[in-house]
Amino acid sequence: MSRFLTYNLSQSSHAGEILQTERRRQNLSLPAIGHITGILLKYLKAIEDGNWSALPEGNYRRYFIKSYAGVLNISADKLLAIDAASSLSHKPLTIAKPIKIANTSVHPYRLILAGGVVAAVIVYLVSAAWLNLVPPRLQLFEPTDGQTSVSAVIKVRGQTQVGTPIAINGQAVEVSASGEFAQEVPLKPGVNIITVMAQKTYSQPTIISRQVIYWPTKSVSLIK
Repeated sequence: MSRFLTYNLSQSSHAGEILQTERRRQNLSLPAIGHITGILLKYLKAIEDGNWSALPEGNYRRYFIKSYAGVLNISADKLLAIDAASSLSHKPLTIAKPIKIANTSVHPYRLILAGGVVAAVIVYLVSAAWLNLVPPRLQLFEPTDGQTSVSAVIKVRGQTQVGTPIAINGQAVEVSASGEFAQEVPLKPGVNIITVMAQKTYSQPTIISRQVIYWPTKSVSLIK
């Protein structure tokens, strides 16, 4: 069960500072967090430093914070709320300038035409927004869950919607024009967790995780 955070926040506080403080309190190293979550060490350090521009584009910031918080067994929802509040507090306020309306007469046909154009633009924007809000489709062809490998690398292959970014263990990979992707991922001896995430601009991510066991060839021959 997640614990309730009772940190006193200053104007400079952000979710990364709280995660760093709790990690140190639990005597956990940053590499240990990376090993459990599968998040690259450089991204974990960027989170603790509040260097959000160093993270991949998309919804990775929320996903990384939730994964990190889960390892420390603290409330991810509260951290995300703190992160949102911190982001808003650093955005400069802008004052809209008054719009001058010219006192001119407009022909009715022009009004009808303008209304049609505005309606078409609204329909287009609503359709585009809807497509970006729906979580993308994601298929993972290989590896299979629980697969055993005697090779130090394994191919991760799948398909997603055209134009959707893909990341494997937090690392962006190239996606073809047809939505297919393939990437070789290094393995460490023992159990490996491979996480594939498809993320459109404003949608929730679609995530598939597979467990792969790597037994070096020498170890396999000893078992036989």
